[in-house]
Amino acid sequence: MRKNSNNKHSLMDDLISELLASSTEPIIDPALLANDKYLKNVPLRYKIIADAFVRKLSLSELNAALVSFDCEQLYARNPYEATLIYAFSNNLSYDEWQSLLKESEFIRSKINEEPLLSSSRLSLKDIRKYIAKNSEDASDNYYETMHRTNGIQAHLSDAGSDKKELLKYLLRNTSEFSFVREVTRYYFCKYLMYFLETRRQDYCRALESGHGSSRAFSRLSVFRVQSTLSRKKHSPAEASALILEAPVSLSAIYDEFQSFYFEYTSIDWLSVLLERYDINHLSKVQKRDLASYLRNYNASLSDKSDEEIISWQQSEMERRDAEADNAYSLDADSKPAVQSRVGENFLRKVLRGTVDLDRTTLLAFLLFFDKESDVPEEHRINVDRLQEILSGCGFRILSSEHEIDDFLIDYMNADDPMTLLLQEAEIMAMSQENFYLYKSYLASRSKTAEWEKLL
Repeated sequence: MRKNSNNKHSLMDDLISELLASSTEPIIDPALLANDKYLKNVPLRYKIIADAFVRKLSLSELNAALVSFDCEQLYARNPYEATLIYAFSNNLSYDEWQSLLKESEFIRSKINEEPLLSSSRLSLKDIRKYIAKNSEDASDNYYETMHRTNGIQAHLSDAGSDKKELLKYLLRNTSEFSFVREVTRYYFCKYLMYFLETRRQDYCRALESGHGSSRAFSRLSVFRVQSTLSRKKHSPAEASALILEAPVSLSAIYDEFQSFYFEYTSIDWLSVLLERYDINHLSKVQKRDLASYLRNYNASLSDKSDEEIISWQQSEMERRDAEADNAYSLDADSKPAVQSRVGENFLRKVLRGTVDLDRTTLLAFLLFFDKESDVPEEHRINVDRLQEILSGCGFRILSSEHEIDDFLIDYMNADDPMTLLLQEAEIMAMSQENFYLYKSYLASRSKTAEWEKLL
């Protein structure tokens, strides 16, 4: 009988035991222990790591295996994974790693939340300070990462077999470790900073020139500053200082992100799916399938008939289109508010370091921030730049063999990327599939929380 989390055995212990008992082929199976009721929900990444202990893989072999299954490589600044890097560099057994993990427990108690990003009134000034703190050179808006991860990984890999020396190194460098994949947060924040700086600078330039200030003012919705600026006239310098110190509106940022990718498909890709059906000539089977999907999409429709559901969705589309026509008309005072509480909370967790951005969500936000910002030319998002960022974050680099990567490469190289975006979303809607970036943030998890659950 399995032992629960209150007993001595952990999920990782049992995972290792199962692999030792059942795994014989020297090939990592992507469906490792898929039929084991107790362990089948353990994320694949940790099954691969467990399997690497059983097969006595080297660090490079383990990282290659992780990337081949689209999992993140081990991250040197994570206190759990730092010990794994040392373990696989020195051929430690699973039991020896467990012993090292216990001896290095002190490091986890000394890791603190990044204070610059922990404020409930997070400002552009805070984000700028965080980027400058973690950059080699913050002059002329350049901001080049300090590559701390590479330095720590190199030390862990070359530390030798003396565990006492390793523990001394960890003790001297506790400030370098983090419970979040810091390099990923760094790149996210850097491009968010460019996005916010662009809005601030555009408004100040408009004030100075006396042209376009109304439009530039409306784009300041990503800061909670518009009411303050509206009370009286401000010089460009005064406005700049107020915007720099103002709380950032995460809900407005997320609304713009959603609009950037999905407004072109009537906000919701499902609308595209319905628009492409000839409702008046659907077969019974098509109506049943479409209604079934809509029920899954909206639980409140569960007790309605197929005809009622399709009719209801058509009415909803007409209502949304009417609202959009009115709200986005030339004489409208403001754009409609889009519900974004989940997205807002997600962004807060990313900034505060309680979740690790997954690869797809990072890519989606980098493209969005770049398209909406005055990014320095050497940092503009293109294929080469993304390859550099993905590699630095420990993610698989772009490859046209993967469907989403193929789309993103085409998107970055397209003369009219937004038309391509619409066409691709329509194609996927026709096949009743979610667009690549639809609610991609749901895949983001805390790696530290996963380790704590496993161990």
